[in-house]
Amino acid sequence: METSVNRNAEYAGLYREIADILTYQGENIFKIRSYRRATETLVALNEPVEDILSRGDLDKLPGFGAAIQQKTAEMIATGSCRLLDRLREEVPAGIRYLLRLEGLTPEAVRGLQNAIGVDSIEALRRAAVEGRLDDLPLKPAVVERIQRAASLL
Repeated sequence: METSVNRNAEYAGLYREIADILTYQGENIFKIRSYRRATETLVALNEPVEDILSRGDLDKLPGFGAAIQQKTAEMIATGSCRLLDRLREEVPAGIRYLLRLEGLTPEAVRGLQNAIGVDSIEALRRAAVEGRLDDLPLKPAVVERIQRAASLL
């Protein structure tokens, strides 16, 4: 059973990645919230989502409308979903890596890219070392989080 519970976390991670990429792209907030809610639901489950799917009860889960149910079934069957595959193709690998860094929100990643061209870990390190983060109109706490994320790499 422990392996199956870990699969719930894997599926939640896929939904988190979808939500983060959509946020980075500036997508509709309601769409993003639905993926974040699916993430929270999967993390909180006390049983494997595969079991819930096999009983036909995905629709009973909070936030699991038809689209999320379909994507969850696809994730269980294939390990991914077409939407995530498409999003991964649209967003460069360096940006996707930045989206996974603790302390950097998708909005901050988009802002860093737009303002000073940060599109990879190396570009973030260079910007931090060169002091280019200090020139941005960011609150000191945000700059500190970004610098901490860059220094941990």
